Amino acid sequence: RIPIDPQVALSKKSNQRLNNFSFICAWWDASTGRMNPTGCQTRSVSASAVECECDHLTEYALIDTGNRSDITNQSECTVSCFHGTCTSGSYCSCSINWFGRDCSIYLSYSNAMSMTLTFVDGISQFLLLTLVSGESLSIPKGAVDQAVWNSIGATNITIAAYSLSELPLVVNQSLSAQQSFSGSFVSLFPSGLQFKIPVTLSLKTVSPLPVGKNFSIYYYNEQNTLWDFRQSNLNGLSGTISSDLPHFSTYAVIS
Repeated sequence: RIPIDPQVALSKKSNQRLNNFSFICAWWDASTGRMNPTGCQTRSVSASAVECECDHLTEYALIDTGNRSDITNQSECTVSCFHGTCTSGSYCSCSINWFGRDCSIYLSYSNAMSMTLTFVDGISQFLLLTLVSGESLSIPKGAVDQAVWNSIGATNITIAAYSLSELPLVVNQSLSAQQSFSGSFVSLFPSGLQFKIPVTLSLKTVSPLPVGKNFSIYYYNEQNTLWDFRQSNLNGLSGTISSDLPHFSTYAVIS
């Protein structure tokens, strides 16, 4: 159980709500020199503390996944966002571990990474996040508009990967009859963030690659609850597939 900064708690107004799952617990990984959220799950959040369940004892701290100050007047929403923030009339920006149009489907991530996005003279700096499972996210210099970044109150960029074997049935049912998940399944936060310059996401494919299958990266469209195609580049030798993204969402390799 880790206390929340009092300044965050004070921002919770009577006609607004703070995104209840915008924090994750992470531990100091001396081998990488970074905070590592692997092995921890956020279980509950109150105005004063976050409660996490972790698989070992060490030094822990709270990590802001990017939605901390994304506080929205719920009267403007036409849909319920159970574990996320309504960022427009009918769009839910889901928090880490949550999926679906109303952010009601729980997903347990296998590993994740958060890094702080910095600005120098108003220009966002280059950022590269690489997971131990092989997925990576490259954000070029100048990709993020500082005014947009400040408006959502974000501090960190987060990539979270989920295990295909643990995906709930309802997630698999979001595919068409001819489609199947065939590699990485990740969410990028803060969800919905758009870029001035495309960012590059690299995912892993299943191995070995099935003969006669077409692979591509798709993103989950919360508006119509369908998976939308993204133009992708497949590297069969390395078993990776990459795509340039205009915004953050949930992405998966689908064949």
